Amino acid sequence: MRASRPLILFTGELVETPALTRGIDFDLGDIVTAEKNSLQFDVRLDLIRERIDGSGRRVACGLRSVT
Repeated sequence: MRASRPLILFTGELVETPALTRGIDFDLGDIVTAEKNSLQFDVRLDLIRERIDGSGRRVACGLRSVT
């Protein structure tokens, strides 16, 4: 049954807040909630890509559906 379910894959920008910090409250492999166009999905955090340059720190992520 699981193999026939649609798979949702997407990337996005990982936004940390004072209440939720990567490495403390969540990290790679954790289940998180992603939102796109007012739809919410429970997804696994499969990829984290961090870039630091003159303009600041940017964290991108790859997500995979778990439902």
